[in-house]
Amino acid sequence: MTVLAMDCASELMSVCLLRVDPPMRVVLRLDAGLTHGARLIPAIESVLASAGVDLPEIDVIACTRGPGSFTGLRIAMSTAKGLTASTEAPTAAVPSLEAIAHSARFWPGVVISAIDARKKRFYAALFADGQRLTPDLDAAPAAVARFIEQHTTERPILLTGPAAELLSQALHHHWEARNAAPAPSMDARTVPELVVDVRARGSVAEAVAELVSQAPARYLLSEDEGPIYVRDSDAEIGVTTPRPRTVPEWARTPRRSDDS
Repeated sequence: MTVLAMDCASELMSVCLLRVDPPMRVVLRLDAGLTHGARLIPAIESVLASAGVDLPEIDVIACTRGPGSFTGLRIAMSTAKGLTASTEAPTAAVPSLEAIAHSARFWPGVVISAIDARKKRFYAALFADGQRLTPDLDAAPAAVARFIEQHTTERPILLTGPAAELLSQALHHHWEARNAAPAPSMDARTVPELVVDVRARGSVAEAVAELVSQAPARYLLSEDEGPIYVRDSDAEIGVTTPRPRTVPEWARTPRRSDDS
């Protein structure tokens, strides 16, 4: 089986071509910032050229499904579906946080996958022994801390993913502020020990390719399925819940009296 995988869920874009037999692995990872749309196709072409593989030889074309950057998820999935339209290869999609956790699957304790969700929030999920402990979260550091306290005892905690270091700092700040309160709660006696994965900013596409090659049927995507966002976009929030508008005094229309 040969899998072409891509990930644009964060600022760290990656592309991987993985062939099972004979074994071959070509990985490209770069900090794309906000330029996924311009850099993804050239990255795919570069990986295919390095591997000496033509697109019709690909058995499955895969991407991350979310959560993550709204624009990045749409770019990766539309690219994957566009490539499958010109081949007979199916499309597969792996949840972003699951793919991130896969790279740390041998950690003996709890693994927390993290992507920066902006607005002082994180997309995060907890895993242990290859199993999910939580659904995908869109949470503030205090909420992530509560999940950690619920699901961890003495097991070591590993933070991984593009926002691992940022979440570690936010969690430590939360616990320090809580323990400095005039009357700290009973839960404030200890602060969990966090370890930041040295490979936290590695290639997510590589993990996607590995997961799809191991269980392709599990991740196959139908034509009408799309990304998993977890959070509504700002545009959707503006449509479904109109923001209040303040009309300046000079623009207000004087109300006519009944006698006029």
